[in-house]
Amino acid sequence: MKTCTHCDIRFTGDLDRCPLCGNALSGTATPSHFPTNTLPVPKRKASTLIGVITVLVMLMTFAGGSLCTPKLVGTWC
Repeated sequence: MKTCTHCDIRFTGDLDRCPLCGNALSGTATPSHFPTNTLPVPKRKASTLIGVITVLVMLMTFAGGSLCTPKLVGTWC
């Protein structure tokens, strides 16, 4: 266990400094009793696919709108 000589408190885990006073800890590190907090990484496949489809639909709408204009008689394309 690591010990803070100023606060006289013992710590487990891989700490270098005392969280209370900031002084360097002395002693050897011991494993923490608590598991490490690992957050799951969200998968971006669905959001990427939706974004690509949205851009393609917007491009097709723009291209279709510029190619298909009203004629003199009032018909389209």
